[in-house]
Amino acid sequence: MPKRVQIIWRKAHLARCELQDLRCLAE
Repeated sequence: MPKRVQIIWRKAHLARCELQDLRCLAE
């Protein structure tokens, strides 16, 4: 994946993690 795509994907993933709290971060 291009670096830009990775950054965007991580931001989207972190936004989901905020909803799922620590369970998502554990993944």
